[in-house]
Amino acid sequence: MLDAQEFYRFLISDAVKKFLKEAEKTDPNRLRLNPPKLIRPWKEELIEQLIARKKAKTKLPNWYVLENIFFPPPLSVEQSSSNLTAQYKATLLQGQNLYDLTGGMGVDCMALSKNFKQTHYVEKESSLCQRFEINKDLLGFEHIQIHHQTTEDILNDLPPNAVLYIDPARRAQNQNRIFRFADCSPNIVMLLPLIRHKASLVLIKASPMIDLSQALQELSSAAEIHVVSVRNECKEVLFLIPKHPPMNSEIHCINLDTTQPKFIGTLSTEKTIPDQLGPVQKILLDPNVSILKAGLFKSIQPVYGLIKIAQHTHLYTTDRRVKNFPGRQFEVISEVTKKTLKQQLPQLKANVITKNYPISASALQEKLGLSNGGEYFVIGLRDHQDKTKILLTKAI
Repeated sequence: MLDAQEFYRFLISDAVKKFLKEAEKTDPNRLRLNPPKLIRPWKEELIEQLIARKKAKTKLPNWYVLENIFFPPPLSVEQSSSNLTAQYKATLLQGQNLYDLTGGMGVDCMALSKNFKQTHYVEKESSLCQRFEINKDLLGFEHIQIHHQTTEDILNDLPPNAVLYIDPARRAQNQNRIFRFADCSPNIVMLLPLIRHKASLVLIKASPMIDLSQALQELSSAAEIHVVSVRNECKEVLFLIPKHPPMNSEIHCINLDTTQPKFIGTLSTEKTIPDQLGPVQKILLDPNVSILKAGLFKSIQPVYGLIKIAQHTHLYTTDRRVKNFPGRQFEVISEVTKKTLKQQLPQLKANVITKNYPISASALQEKLGLSNGGEYFVIGLRDHQDKTKILLTKAI
């Protein structure tokens, strides 16, 4: 069993810190096969620190730059929030007492703590508590109180009207990913009656793969769902639950680190909007991934005056450019075939996208003999008449 204090003293020694800097680009497997004498007593533990630091370099740069950080295992870093998504969550919660019931690495706990008079980090794993005790002080969050307890145990001791944050573990014992709340640890569904009784407000983080309708059934209801993407990659789905949530949940679609505006809709309204389908016009529009994840395929049409290409082709069209659209826009140059594309694009260089098309983007790229890149986009789609088309476009 790891003696955390002894290993940490070794980890922050000058020789080891120098080794970690010099070995950053070294293949971990090479280190395992032929470890330098310095690291042999703690070989696996140091390799884990090396891998974790690499994962944190862009995700958590404020952690990466501090030499004495005691990283948790690489999987914890991989599953943790980034600085960007943690800061977004901090815009959703404020109050007197915050309890992060699944403390883990502590990224979210520290970001959220800025809006509370008292913050409590709760974690069942002693090794994570030990590491957070060190890291929170290094990062300037000395005031956060640590509780080495399970979520279930501390719930009975919560003060009235506390605000809770929960990020349940989404891996089974066999390490397979799981996406239902009832299968996570802790079991949110089972604990929800007590959580609602105790808390004034609860924020639950879920996998980007979660089914929103199923999740709402498990939770009974939520006031808001936030589908959070970073540069058009969906990172997490958040459920905001007050003590008495409304019947209809607002869905907030956010694409961080872009200038795209937030888009808000509801699933109940989505069901009432009729399909507006039609032929391709001058402009093609591709909503960001948060809107697609939210299933607000029809809700976006009346807001921006758009026609949908086909029921299952999640591209939209209009005869003019759209200001402040939450996604990408393309100017349509022409419909093409393999033969006519070569005439219009002699360099045969373009980005390829397919939506509801018989083959993948990479297969279409190969079929057309294209190299990737440049300002042009070749888009394969199926239109409102169920016909496949290839369009040459240019990004706006």
